[in-house]
Amino acid sequence: MLTAGLRVTAATNVSLVSVGAVIGVGGLGELFTSGYQRSYPDQVFVSILAIMVLAFIMDRLIAVA
Repeated sequence: MLTAGLRVTAATNVSLVSVGAVIGVGGLGELFTSGYQRSYPDQVFVSILAIMVLAFIMDRLIAVA
């Protein structure tokens, strides 16, 4: 049970870091917002893919541990 909660929390935190770019913190979400502002769908897709891969890696690391 505890491991499942940690996995959900880790994936949620990775996703929320991307939202931080909206308030000016920067990070991985900056790639997404700049692509959206410039109408570069490829950049938006790559940033979403990078966020998903990072969340998956964090999930797998916790699951293995």
